[in-house]
Amino acid sequence: QIKIIRHSTPIPSDASSPGGSRTRSSWSVVIRGTQKWSVGGSNPQDMLTNFEGVAGRESDQSRAVLEAMKWLEFVGHSQGGIIAAQLATSSDVNQNYHVVSALTAGSPIGGSQTPSHVHVLALENTRDLVPALDGGATSQGVTTVHFDGQPYI
Repeated sequence: QIKIIRHSTPIPSDASSPGGSRTRSSWSVVIRGTQKWSVGGSNPQDMLTNFEGVAGRESDQSRAVLEAMKWLEFVGHSQGGIIAAQLATSSDVNQNYHVVSALTAGSPIGGSQTPSHVHVLALENTRDLVPALDGGATSQGVTTVHFDGQPYI
C-alpha cells in the first residue's frame, strides 16, 4: 500500500495581484514496510522486495511507487525507507520527477548516494538493528538522527 498526501501551501498575494488567494501543491508518497515475510506472491511488500531494494534493483514495490507520484517527498519506514531512499537518490527518477526530500525511519540506507538537491533525513533508534543491516555507514548528504527508544524518566 502506498499513501499519497497532497500539501497545499498558500502563496501570499502582493500588490500586483490583489484579491486572489493562490496555493502551491506538493506531494508526499508514504511507503509501508514489509508485510509478507515470504518471497514472491501477490503482495510486493515482501522479502523479495527487501532483497531487491538493498541490492539496488528495481522491484514491484518501486514500480508501484513510480506509478503513483509526481512532485514529491518520499517517506518510508523499514522497507519503505529503503525504497524511499533508493527512488529519491536515483538519477533516472530525478530526471523525470521533481524530488526534493526523503524521510526514512529505521531503514538500512547506507548505500544511497544522495544528489546535492535532495535532502534526506534518516531517523534511527540506537537499539534497532535494522538500520545497520546494510553493513555500511550512512552516506554523505544524509542527515541522520540517532535516538534511544527508551522512555526518559
